[in-house]
Amino acid sequence: MVLQHLRAARKIIDEHSPDKIIMFGGDCLVDQASFAYLNERYKGNIGILWIDAHPDISPPKRT
Repeated sequence: MVLQHLRAARKIIDEHSPDKIIMFGGDCLVDQASFAYLNERYKGNIGILWIDAHPDISPPKRT
């Protein structure tokens, strides 16, 4: 199902061919199609501003 959503997102992006993309919300995977599109469009010459509202950390396990 994740792969289907990724392909659907990429299809929509390709249809509109935007110069830039702003993403709000979702988990880290939501940006995969956008980053891939922009990387291809600009042949790797891209910059990404990533603002994450929560830390991606886990507390240490207690022994």
